[in-house]
Order: sequence, then C-alpha cells, then structure tokens
Amino acid sequence: MCRTKIVHISEADRFETVSDQHVSDASSEYMPCDESSEYPSWNNNYEQPPMCVHPTAVSMPVQEPQRRQEMKPWPLIPTEWMDSCFEMPTFPSGWTFNVYDGQLTSYLEIPSEQVVPTYGGVRYIEHYNEVGPYSRFRFQVCHNFLSGRCNKGAQCTYIHAQQLSPPRLIHVMNVDGYERLPAGVTLCIHLPGGGNRPQMIPSEYILRTEGSEKLYREVTEGQRRSLHRPQHCAHFQFKKVCNRGPQCSFIHSLVPAPHAQLR
Repeated sequence: MCRTKIVHISEADRFETVSDQHVSDASSEYMPCDESSEYPSWNNNYEQPPMCVHPTAVSMPVQEPQRRQEMKPWPLIPTEWMDSCFEMPTFPSGWTFNVYDGQLTSYLEIPSEQVVPTYGGVRYIEHYNEVGPYSRFRFQVCHNFLSGRCNKGAQCTYIHAQQLSPPRLIHVMNVDGYERLPAGVTLCIHLPGGGNRPQMIPSEYILRTEGSEKLYREVTEGQRRSLHRPQHCAHFQFKKVCNRGPQCSFIHSLVPAPHAQLR
C-alpha cells in the first residue's frame, strides 16, 4: 500500500501558481491509495511520494485587456524627430504655429518650416497634441529674435519665427481701443448655442464684428426678418479672446453673458 500526499491550498492562493513555498507551508495529510491508482507503488526510486494537487490551485495565465489607443479629434503633429530637433535649422514642414504677437493684439499663422526649434516651440507641439487647437494657453512670438537680440537660443520659451505671416486683429476681453457700434440702439443677444433667455444690451457696449454690424443694420433699417438668433461669441465670453476679431460672425459684447464669469 502506498500513500499519496494531498495538499490543501487556502482560498487566497487559489489563483496563484503552486510553488515550493506554497507546498511547504500548506497543511497536509496522508491518505491511503489503492493498487489501481494511476501512480506507481511507493518504492525507493522516488525521492518523495507523488502529490495530488487540487486543480483550482493552478492558475491559468490571465491576459490583461488591451488598452485602446485614445483617438484625438484633431490631426496630431508628428514627433518622431523630436529628440534631434535642436540639431535642425528649422522644424519640418507640414503644419502651422498659431501664435500671438508680444502685445496680444494680433493672431499669426506661421508655417512650421519658418520656425527655429526652441523650448517654446517644442512645448507648443506637445501642448497642441495634448489639448488640441482651442487651448486657453497663448503662445507668443519672440520679438527679440526678430530684431536679432535674443540671447537665450534654444532655451527661449517663445516662438522663434524667421518670417511673420500677415497678422489678424483679435479681440481680447477687458482691453480698450476696439471699435464699437454706434450708440442709441438696444440689441437682443442670445447665449451661445441659442439659449431662450436673451440679453438686452445697448449697442455702444458691443464691439464691431461682421455679426454685430449685420445685426445693427437689420435693426436700424427695419429689415430684421431673419429667424437666426444673434448669439454671444463663446470664445470671447468664456475664453476671453476671439482669434477672428472683427471678422467674427458672432457678437462680442462687453457686457458679460450670464455664467460667463464662472468659466
């Protein structure tokens, strides 16, 4: 008669692979085994009696679910050349740097091949790929570089543009000097998205844009028949800046829209 060792594995170890440590620590008892057992009779050719291990003690390899690559709703700027970018005279071509001038009065769209690599340029690419083109962070060109007086080189946090594109005037909240509509008319302006609670705003508190001038003409000339509701510019109200400036088709009001100050 031979004896077979039965190992009892605790519930906590059910899903772990049996190891020598588990076997030595586990409580065990010996039970007799009949001659029809699949194991041979005990003899001196075995260093130890065969073990019967509970099948649940041996775990199957668990495959972790594959993480789906997050897809961005905007085209990403390639970065495979990033490690060696400071050895290049300019960034590769294929995209534009959308930045502001030093005084935050105009918006510039500069081709990438016109920009010399700097820390600010690299940070622009990383920030764009992370949050997209509608960020509240405003990168600016380095005017010292344009005049040949920037001594920071690649460590500069601004954009080193070899040539500037034609500037586009922007509108920034709480900045004076922009043209306004003539006084004497009260205009009905809706929330961004066409909310049902419009504001009645005097025309002298509205900046000149394509949208506000069209609305002003329709009201003063008695031609207001459009079903379109004039709306606040969401960028101007919530982000405090509109890159389209006077070319915007929405309303740039100096009177804050409800809840705009909370964003």
